[in-house]
Amino acid sequence: MAKSAEYSFPCFISSFLVILAGLGGTLVLLAVYKHALPALPISIFLAVVFYIVVRFVTEPWIHVVMNTPFYV
Repeated sequence: MAKSAEYSFPCFISSFLVILAGLGGTLVLLAVYKHALPALPISIFLAVVFYIVVRFVTEPWIHVVMNTPFYV
């Protein structure tokens, strides 16, 4: 999350939310399998994937949308 926070706010927020979702997924799997599971692999994998998607796909799109004039 620190690296994503250094880049931009949308990257930070997406990483933060995905880490919480990974925690929730781990807790669901814990309830299903009823034995100890590693806590970080799901969260780290999802955070890296969403960081790459937001940084290289969503951020350029946001800049294009913000720089395009919108007339009503």
